[in-house]
Amino acid sequence: MPLLSPLPPVPSRRTVVSSAAAAGVTSLAGCLDDVRRVGGLDAVGDTTVESWSPQAGTWPLDRYDLAGTAHDPHASPPDDPRIAWAETVAPDPVSTLVVSDDSVAAAGSDRVALVSTDGAIRWQQSIGGEAGAWYDGVLYLAGTGRVAALTADGSAAWGAPTSLDGDGRGYGVVPTADGVYAGVHGRAVALDRDSGALRWTRSFPNGFGRNGVCVADGRVFHAGTSGLAAYASRPVDAATRHLGPRVVWSTTSAVPSFPSSPTVAGETLSVTESGSDPGGRVYAFSTADGSLQWRTEPLGRYGEAPAIAGDHGFVGVARGGDAEIGSVVALVLDDGAVAWRHDFPAESWVGDVVVGGDVVLAAARTSTGSDGQRGRVVALDPLAGETRWTVDFDAPVGSLAAVDDRVYVGGDGFVAALAPP
Repeated sequence: MPLLSPLPPVPSRRTVVSSAAAAGVTSLAGCLDDVRRVGGLDAVGDTTVESWSPQAGTWPLDRYDLAGTAHDPHASPPDDPRIAWAETVAPDPVSTLVVSDDSVAAAGSDRVALVSTDGAIRWQQSIGGEAGAWYDGVLYLAGTGRVAALTADGSAAWGAPTSLDGDGRGYGVVPTADGVYAGVHGRAVALDRDSGALRWTRSFPNGFGRNGVCVADGRVFHAGTSGLAAYASRPVDAATRHLGPRVVWSTTSAVPSFPSSPTVAGETLSVTESGSDPGGRVYAFSTADGSLQWRTEPLGRYGEAPAIAGDHGFVGVARGGDAEIGSVVALVLDDGAVAWRHDFPAESWVGDVVVGGDVVLAAARTSTGSDGQRGRVVALDPLAGETRWTVDFDAPVGSLAAVDDRVYVGGDGFVAALAPP
């Protein structure tokens, strides 16, 4: 039985998809440029990208798991939380929170802090990243122009970060036993997990802007400017180390110009449109061939990928106008119908939207006038969208991780933990 029971039928607001959209799907690698190849080895057989599941009591990736669902089914957020602790940290703001079994890593563009789960700062480093992940005792950070790896004591796992051309930010990092995949400005890259050596890089024809990756069903899924693709891995040895993956399918048809990072649930890949007004449409594609299944009407000016729990998705968006209004919107995954919408106060911006157990959690920064801002974390009922509780902070917040009976919060220069009374 799914976590969330089906809601009563609601009128579908999806946009009808014509067969012409599916016609833009192709299996040709030529739809992508900037592909590293080794001559004569294109016939090498596929291998499966090895997946792994987060251990209970951790939140190891920005969006919890390899598929990017942002849902920890083991978590049980408190009903009436208190702020158990709050610590000032160098990253300002905190762009990513990832949690191991005993530590919280909080990173921003040029700083990272490791804090114990009881609130003691263990170390801080002058290297950071906008996206992070814990895997096999190593902290990976994708940041401006590079990907770094740190051990649990803060020392460099690769000797030096892997430098990438360009100065755009990191949008996601997904480590596996096969390698480290990252979405950075303009492209997706694959790195050797032990050395950080660059294996391959791929970009879409409009090679700029946000790129994100996730791993599901043994494949790497890549969302970038006006493009989506699914990659099958190839054996890696001395001869094929720099051979790019096989493109299972790729499409530039019906893909939003600036999609969010992808998330996969079942046989559906979802992205949310960003950077247009009206915008914030959520798009659902088949993981088998990249064909468009449905898309919503505009939900807001921008949005992040939905958090997925059971048969519903939960997405944070913002609507423009005289005053920006941040919202959390719940969607029925079968057809994209809107189940409910929770609006924050006027002049608010939504950060992370995640699901812990059967609670939807959202972080937001709200205006207090005269350029002042505060932070708010709200817990919502997944079926009706009703508010279960709200915790306010004196500074803006944006990052969340739900672990066991705690909710970790990252804000402008601080990390906090919400715990039972």
